[in-house]
Amino acid sequence: MIRFMTDSKGYGTIQWVLYSALITFLIFGSIDYWITQQRVSQVEHFKQYYLDRMRLEGFLTVTDENMLITKLTEARYSNIQIDATAIESLGQARVLRNTDDPIGSEVFLEIKCEPTPKPFVISQIIGAGAPGPFIIDVKGRALSERVDP
Repeated sequence: MIRFMTDSKGYGTIQWVLYSALITFLIFGSIDYWITQQRVSQVEHFKQYYLDRMRLEGFLTVTDENMLITKLTEARYSNIQIDATAIESLGQARVLRNTDDPIGSEVFLEIKCEPTPKPFVISQIIGAGAPGPFIIDVKGRALSERVDP
C-alpha cells in the first residue's frame, strides 16, 4: 500500500485522486437528485390533497388556500403561486357537477414554488449554462362533486 502511494512517477496517487473525485461526484449527485425528487413529491402530495378538497367543495376555499400556503412555507418553499379554476378569495363561483357536460365540471389546481435552499444541479458543473431559478410546477385536474351551491 505504501508503494502504491509513493510510486516514483506518481501514477498511483493521481489515479487514486481521480477515482475518488469521480466517486464522490457521483454519490453527491445521486443524493442531491434524490432530495430534489422528494421535494417535488412533497409538493405533489400537497397538490393532490387540496385538489381533492376542491373536488368536494367546488372551489379552493379561503381556509384551504391559507393552509396550503402555510404548509408550503413551513416546508421551506418560497415564491408560492397558486392557480385554480375557482378561488373563493377572488370571489369566483363554485364549480358544480354537471351530468350533461362533464368537462364543465372540471376543477384544476396548479402550484408553483421554489425550494429553499435551491438544489445543486449537477449539470451546472459540466457546462449546462447559467443557473436560473429552480421552480417546482405541479398541476392536477378532477371532476367536481359539488351538486348545489
